[in-house]
Amino acid sequence: MMRFPFSGLSLGAGILGLGLVVLGGILSEGQGQARKMTYREAVETELVDRVREFYWSGEYAECVDLCEAAVEGEVPGFLYRDLLIRSHEASGELERARAFIESRKADGEGESLPLLMAEVRILRALGEMDDVLTLLDRVNALAMERERKSLTGDDLVALGTAAELLGADPQKILQHYFEEAQEDEDMRYGSPYLAAGELALAKRDFAQAAKQFRAGIKRYPGDPDLLTGLAAAFYASDREKFGETIAKALEINPRHVGAMVWQAKHLIDAEQFRPALDVLKAARKVDDGNVEAWTHEAAVEYLHEDLKAGDAARERALSRWEGNPMVDHEIGKSLSRMRRFKEGETRQLLALEMNPDFLPAKIQLAQDLLRLGREEEAWVLVDEVHEADPYNVVAFNLATLRDELATYATLENDDFIIRMTEEEAAIYGDRALELLSEAKEVLCEKYGLEMEEKTLVEFFPEQQDFAVRTLGVPGGSGLLGVCFGSVITMNSPGSITTGRNNWEATLWHEFAHVVTLGLTKNKMPRWLSEGISVYEELERDDAWGQKMTPRYRMMILEEDRLRPLSEIGDMFLNPQDGEELMFAYFESAMAVAYLVEEYGMEKMRRLLRDLGEGVFLEKAFAKHMGPVAKLDREFEKYAKAQAAALAPGVDWSKLPEGFDVLDAGAVAAFVAKEPTHFGGLKWHVQHLTEAEDWEGVVVAAGRLRDLYPGDTGGDSAYFYLAKAYREMGAADEERAVLEAVSALSAEATPAYLRLMEKGLMAEDWDLAETNARRQLAVNPFLNRTHFCLACAHEAKGETEGAIAAFEKALKLGPASPGEVNYRLAKLHRAEDLDLAKRYVLDGLAEAPRHREALAFLMELKEAERETSELMAAPELMPPGPDKSDGGKEEKAAN
Repeated sequence: MMRFPFSGLSLGAGILGLGLVVLGGILSEGQGQARKMTYREAVETELVDRVREFYWSGEYAECVDLCEAAVEGEVPGFLYRDLLIRSHEASGELERARAFIESRKADGEGESLPLLMAEVRILRALGEMDDVLTLLDRVNALAMERERKSLTGDDLVALGTAAELLGADPQKILQHYFEEAQEDEDMRYGSPYLAAGELALAKRDFAQAAKQFRAGIKRYPGDPDLLTGLAAAFYASDREKFGETIAKALEINPRHVGAMVWQAKHLIDAEQFRPALDVLKAARKVDDGNVEAWTHEAAVEYLHEDLKAGDAARERALSRWEGNPMVDHEIGKSLSRMRRFKEGETRQLLALEMNPDFLPAKIQLAQDLLRLGREEEAWVLVDEVHEADPYNVVAFNLATLRDELATYATLENDDFIIRMTEEEAAIYGDRALELLSEAKEVLCEKYGLEMEEKTLVEFFPEQQDFAVRTLGVPGGSGLLGVCFGSVITMNSPGSITTGRNNWEATLWHEFAHVVTLGLTKNKMPRWLSEGISVYEELERDDAWGQKMTPRYRMMILEEDRLRPLSEIGDMFLNPQDGEELMFAYFESAMAVAYLVEEYGMEKMRRLLRDLGEGVFLEKAFAKHMGPVAKLDREFEKYAKAQAAALAPGVDWSKLPEGFDVLDAGAVAAFVAKEPTHFGGLKWHVQHLTEAEDWEGVVVAAGRLRDLYPGDTGGDSAYFYLAKAYREMGAADEERAVLEAVSALSAEATPAYLRLMEKGLMAEDWDLAETNARRQLAVNPFLNRTHFCLACAHEAKGETEGAIAAFEKALKLGPASPGEVNYRLAKLHRAEDLDLAKRYVLDGLAEAPRHREALAFLMELKEAERETSELMAAPELMPPGPDKSDGGKEEKAAN
């Protein structure tokens, strides 16, 4: 043994080979210089750095050797014991970790709170729960004997972890244990941050988790445990940051099993099952008994419909603790993330058989049931979890949402149940039900689906309510609707999406998911389901769905961003940005169009039915359409041909480098030489508009429109042309341009409103009605739109439609409520004089000098008087039968 010349530090021979060079460097560096730290401090600092380096980099055996030497040499601090134990755990050597703990207890450390809680961690992994409870009682008793000021940071982390297991208030644990431990300057490892972050993750408070992990990384930037925790906090909301963070963790420690498991989970969600299995295999090389690795392998095999392999992997996952509820819970979560909610339900029930009080399984089961439409069962579970754990974020959010849903109105027919606020139900509920019924008739017949249960559709005016119903937690910005199978959730057109998208197209899209998921029993890749839904939007209305754009053309032909069929799904789960996500929808729809055009709808139906029977997509493709490699090649040719066909007469090249697009003269000169250049023409039209050269705009924008008639964006040639014609007083030409863009675009609100008003003023009722309906599909909350639609119905003699539209206009607060009430009074006159009178009186209350309404009121009073006189006149009865014939006539009549 080698003893260093200061009290309390004695290192065994095991340290010599690993640390002598480093320690020697400290000695030489300090010669002849004033030391900034004591010799002991320098030695300890270098030793801590070396131990952490071994552990963080995944050199677990080396870390164990160095820690054993430090412990034998009586180096102070729990760090060496902690990292020795954690190194054994990381390598799957739980019994060695347990033996070390027992040796330290025998050596007089039996009252070490951190050591006892490390033993709790090992015993929990082995399923020895009775011993865990005994140890927790011991820790609790020791805590009561200790003075607060005597507790180290390691002690506080240990006590906080014990308090968490005993069900204490998470906020108090965070503040009084973990965050106080973080203030201990002697802490050499990120355990207080790791414990705090994991506590927040357990409660699904991802923002708090990210905060804790970030703080820890700032102090310990090389810690892959903290990086993995931060990645986990990002997983539900930001897959791009998740990927970046997990990659950093694995760069530091390529043998970090936890990071590999999270990476595999991500690959499973991306439907990249083979790469996921490869990652899990690599994780098991580090720890062959790792529960999470075997659990996720079981999930992959179950998703592959290989029940035998799944059961075998599940058995290995349970080998350390056969009653571990986490195994089936995690398998179920993986199944549910792939929309296999019924199978997910089964797994959560298995977990609850092992432990009826296992709250993670209970709240996941509640979410599965909600997505299956079995709400009464789900709400019971939500209440149970919320009562048992008031800090469970998902349970709290769902309990709050349930109270909100209780105020919603319900519309129902034989096939659908729609829930929305009462105010919104009165405005567009009937249209939603009508459109869904049409979608069922068209799509169920087309794909051959017999709906066995009603579809539940819920519209949420508050985006956060939509997110909680859909995801369990706030977030989900950018989502318009989600289909779980027989349940659809949607941001209502009255939410933050108001006026920004066509809600009718979205609803049609989501019901197409009901059909395809129903046919396949939810066993289909996301890209194919999304592709069919966008494809069916376009089939329903040419203005709906996604079409080729100049940007998509560039991504396909110039940036090589087109994915083969087998890789489209990755763009949905891990898009580089929002643009790539939208391109994923577009490419998926284009792939479906290619498959239908090339192989026919009947083969598509057969392919979907095979997927429902558990056939893998590659095999289904091979059976009905050809090998995937062949389809990939053919689809690439198809997609590139579609891109090349976009406005073939347009010069799509970039403007010359350094070209000043703000110089109107230079732009005009460039366009004179290059009259088909898209970018140049765009700038030229804009400059002409700013100069109010309307005739010039007509010429330039007309050329741009003729070159690329499919461009319908807000800055397209159509809107410049319409403005120019309006300024020139060319009403017919303006109308023609607006009608053209309205037929091509699902969200051309300015064109719809302008045409609607033109129709109203010109009494062109078809024009007014058509564009009012188009506008209602984008924003049903403009009273003027309902008023114009009502006027069109009224003029066509369609009384029922006129009454319904005027009623909606009235509910939305029209500029002239007296006029609307007057018109409703007239429409009700023939059927209900009392109702007509009520409406006209309501109108006069708003506009007492409304002459037509006053005259109409007099008409109603006169009609009322005549009715009263008629009712008061003697009733005319036919003569009775002649009694002399014995009542024969009466009998005959009877």
